Amino acid sequence: MKVTAYPQNRLAAMQGLLSEILDAAVYELHLDATEFYDTFAVSEIAHRMEKGDLRLLDELKSKYGGSYKTLAGSIMAGRERKVGQVPVRYSAGNSPEYWAGSMLAFYQWQSCIPFAEINKYLSIEYVKGMHDEFKQREPEAFAATISTLFKGAKRDTNLATIRRGAGFSQKQLAEAADIPVRTIQQYEQRQKNINKAQAEYIFRMARVLGCKMDDLLELI
Repeated sequence: MKVTAYPQNRLAAMQGLLSEILDAAVYELHLDATEFYDTFAVSEIAHRMEKGDLRLLDELKSKYGGSYKTLAGSIMAGRERKVGQVPVRYSAGNSPEYWAGSMLAFYQWQSCIPFAEINKYLSIEYVKGMHDEFKQREPEAFAATISTLFKGAKRDTNLATIRRGAGFSQKQLAEAADIPVRTIQQYEQRQKNINKAQAEYIFRMARVLGCKMDDLLELI
């Protein structure tokens, strides 16, 4: 069974919420889409959406008066706001931003990758640019394409990134974890799937690098 970020019965609510927030930010608050999404991706709202927190829907009513505009504004609270170039208003639920919100929420749910991590490699403007090609297609088609693009943009594996951050060469990690250096090279070059590695290997590397075992796995 494929692991997702949260139960599927919460997905539609998270898709709708992100769609409405993005749409309101651009067309009602007249904010720059990139600046807003960059702020959203690292916000507490984003972290809660990544877990499918349905309490956000109750708070939308009780705390924000049912206004997506107010919720979007709260995400930008205390941040300098760059005015965006607002095109002709789309009909409700039909803007590229609305569609992008739905697709990004779907991909985050399917991949379990945080919005902030996705945003490092695939900008909101790039996703919006896919609107015309994918708007009539199933979200799975969008997700498959994004997954391929994400892999291409994210050149380093998690193992390579964490290893370098910890100050280890491949040889040093191999010696400290008692794993063949060639095996580590194959994981980092994606010649071997680290997700199918021996649990003992993952445990040893994580212990040496001071991280969680899950941190070394690849989500896509």
